[in-house]
Amino acid sequence: MIRLRSLTEDLVKYFRITSAAREEIDHRLTLITISNPVVCLMEAGNFGEESPELAKARQDGADDSVLRELALKWLPSDWKQRMRLYPVIYPRRRFLPWNLVKIDGITFFLPFSLRRRVKNGLLDVADEGLKLENADGEVVLPKSL
Repeated sequence: MIRLRSLTEDLVKYFRITSAAREEIDHRLTLITISNPVVCLMEAGNFGEESPELAKARQDGADDSVLRELALKWLPSDWKQRMRLYPVIYPRRRFLPWNLVKIDGITFFLPFSLRRRVKNGLLDVADEGLKLENADGEVVLPKSL
C-alpha cells in the first residue's frame, strides 16, 4: 500500500527563510483570523506619487484620454515599474493540495513551475518587501529586482 506523506512533512527543502522575512510573514499572519492560512508570494507594483497636474485633472473629472496624456507626460521615457514581493494570506481551501508545501512551519503556495527555480534558495527581505533567490543567489522574484 502506498502512503502519501502529509503536508506537514518537509519532503524537499525548497528554500530557507531568514529571520527578518519570517518576522514579516508572522506579522501578516497575526493580522488575520483564517483557520488554515496559506502564504502566497505575490508581486505588486508601487506607482508612487502622481503629478499635481494629474491629481487636479482627476479631481475635476477629466476625460480618460486627458488623464492618460498627463500620466504619460509625468513618467520618464525609460520608466519601468519596479515590482515588489509581498506575503499575501489566503485560506487553504482556495488551493489544490499538491501546490502547497510546508517550510519552517509555514504553509506556502508553491507551484511546480517555481519549485525547481528556487530549490535550495533563500527568502529574504528587500526594499519594501521580500525577495526570493535561487541557490546561486540570483533573484527569482520579484522579477524587476
